[in-house]
Amino acid sequence: MVDYLKDAPDEIAKMLFKLGAVKVNLSNYYRLGSGDFSPLYVDARQLLSDMDARSRVSSRILFWVNIGWAMTLANCKLLPVLYARRDAKDHGLLNQIEGELPKDGAKVVVLDDVITTGRSALSVCEALQRGKNGKKAEVLGVFTVFDWDFSVVNKQFEEAGIPKTRIIPLNTLIAYGINHGLLSDEDKRQIEEFYRQHC
Repeated sequence: MVDYLKDAPDEIAKMLFKLGAVKVNLSNYYRLGSGDFSPLYVDARQLLSDMDARSRVSSRILFWVNIGWAMTLANCKLLPVLYARRDAKDHGLLNQIEGELPKDGAKVVVLDDVITTGRSALSVCEALQRGKNGKKAEVLGVFTVFDWDFSVVNKQFEEAGIPKTRIIPLNTLIAYGINHGLLSDEDKRQIEEFYRQHC
């Protein structure tokens, strides 16, 4: 049997570097959505602007979870899409979930571009499980393009009973960058130090 996923992490790492989505700044750290400051910032949303990258990521997701990468694959699979945010809006209808579940007990996969602390994804999962308008979702898991893969975050997902799958973890991104001369040894050292501090 052909392993269609075998080369996916290196392939996506290559695209992230090619599209300029991997940013390293050792003197002026990036502020992440979690509030932490990191020498590495991965803007996986850059993949959405490149048709080839978008297609390749979508095909990888199909192999793993058999559901679409939000709008792109939902259209192909004729599946509904909901948009959920970490917190409910503080204006308008105060929604945390935009759109309607098709039925009570609908099976849902949560898609996120990057997981750092996991707070956003877990909050979305909880909101979907609580439901909206009397309909609750069965969350099958969370899928992300890039995952910092912090052990403390992995434990939180395990405790919540929510499987988490990713295309590319931090160690693969670093290895690709080093092997192709895109990251320096000092880049690697500081990124790994940040990782150790947050595990």
